[in-house]
Amino acid sequence: MKTKAIIVIAVLVVPITGFLLFLGAKVPVQVKKMQTRDRMGQIYVALSRTPATKPLDECDSVAETLKLFPALAVTHGQIADAWGNPIRIEIKRVGKDFQVHLISAGVDGLLGTSDDITQQYLLTDQKW
Repeated sequence: MKTKAIIVIAVLVVPITGFLLFLGAKVPVQVKKMQTRDRMGQIYVALSRTPATKPLDECDSVAETLKLFPALAVTHGQIADAWGNPIRIEIKRVGKDFQVHLISAGVDGLLGTSDDITQQYLLTDQKW
């Protein structure tokens, strides 16, 4: 009976373990992509709550983000993505609104390549 149990466990555990090890190389990249998107969401939340004392494109977006999320990592004066590279924050005025474009260089750390992670938001007029 013990032999059958050991065989059943071996037949189930070995393939599952192998499969998980196979996925192991990809899981951290996916987790880091999710973490980067989460940080981008935090930047959006901070910018959307920025006091309406001056236009968004004149605010220090990093400082405003760190007021709400002080635990975020900063590198080269910018909020860092999950790989430690700066997230580029581009803010453009569109009429009375602002288009916010956030860009992470992704896994390879190089902007302008296929692995870049980008998010865009439109923030509406906040009475300035």
